Amino acid sequence: MNSLQKIVPIVLVAAALGGGPLLAEGSAQVGAQTRVQASTVLLLDILNTTLESITWTGQGTLAVRDPANALVSTLNSGQTALLVGRPVGAYRVTMNTNQTAAWNIVVNNQTVAGGRLHSTSWNFFSNSFTQASSVSTSFFALVPGGAPNTDALVEVRFAGLQGNQFSIVMNNKGVNGDNAGRSVP
Repeated sequence: MNSLQKIVPIVLVAAALGGGPLLAEGSAQVGAQTRVQASTVLLLDILNTTLESITWTGQGTLAVRDPANALVSTLNSGQTALLVGRPVGAYRVTMNTNQTAAWNIVVNNQTVAGGRLHSTSWNFFSNSFTQASSVSTSFFALVPGGAPNTDALVEVRFAGLQGNQFSIVMNNKGVNGDNAGRSVP
């Protein structure tokens, strides 16, 4: 997958900018009340397979596939996948069930701090239209920066978004057509 198509959930702005270690991503960042769906294709960047490993906490299992799509492990909650001898890159992690409570995916022994979990389409089902089930979080999209070899990070902040069942989808261009890559009304 092209890195320009990634959507990265925020944990803390300081951590995302390298201000401290970021060890896990999950319901604490997107909200347990949003209930991420198993249909969400999640990718997890692994930078050092000798040191880093992946731990799952949540309902059901988490299948971990390496960048070559080889199955590494299917984890039950609390289990860890060792990655020694595997390639670095974006690992596909697939939940076998929708999450209705807290969940977490941890990259242990991170060699570089920062958000590692991303998707181009987050699918949620809160099972409610109440304010208590709304989403108040930020997602970040990495987009072309307008000059060769530059990127920009765009924040999309939701404050009280409530759609009961909804998807958050972004791309690296914005609108299609003649105005692709530009802000338009």
